[in-house]
Amino acid sequence: MGGHRVVSTGVILAGAGLAVSPLLPWAGVRAEVPVLGRGLGTSVLGFDDAAGWFVCVAGVVAAVLGVAGLTHGRAFTGFAIVPGAAGALALAVFINRPERLLDLSVTIAGLVRVGPRIEYGWFVGLGASILINVLAAIALFRRQRS
Repeated sequence: MGGHRVVSTGVILAGAGLAVSPLLPWAGVRAEVPVLGRGLGTSVLGFDDAAGWFVCVAGVVAAVLGVAGLTHGRAFTGFAIVPGAAGALALAVFINRPERLLDLSVTIAGLVRVGPRIEYGWFVGLGASILINVLAAIALFRRQRS
């Protein structure tokens, strides 16, 4: 019974992490001047795109299912695999849209480098969705000890 509580609590925490990841930067474009050792950049938050809102909702649903798993049984925790997978899919859609991340990587005479980059918030969301899926699978497929 104690292991089930740990898995459900993990789903709750990972769901919260997934839900807040759109508050963080997901992508950006950075221009660097190697000669000066300086760079400029701009970032896009997850909430700047519809995928960010979808990821937030998926995180909230996963956390609610984790709470339901604590109170009503591990099957509810196992169902968190659905919003976990949906969140990962939304993150993949975000990163594969060309208008969001320009396919631009340019070096001008060795003086300026310009290129897109994936920011840490996107990785937070991906890590949280993977953790939700792993924990939900454990809840679904772990044998009940008698």
